[in-house]
Amino acid sequence: MTTWNNLYASAQRIDQLTELTPGDIAFLTGPHNMMVAFRIRKMLRKSDGITFLWVTDMRSYQLGGHSPLRFDHALRDGKTIE
Repeated sequence: MTTWNNLYASAQRIDQLTELTPGDIAFLTGPHNMMVAFRIRKMLRKSDGITFLWVTDMRSYQLGGHSPLRFDHALRDGKTIE
């Protein structure tokens, strides 16, 4: 089982939203020091600068526009989403 410490020690850190790909573990920040972490299942970048990141087929997070969420960083551990 992977722990957060092992993941941070072995994974590649990504600091640019444009470098994200499905399978990466995204860390988003929000109001009141909230942080959400999840493995990206799929993503959509729109021409208006809004990005959608899906956790599951039914749940996604929006970045950009009026969303209070901001991309903080991501980790790439080489695992893929099937």
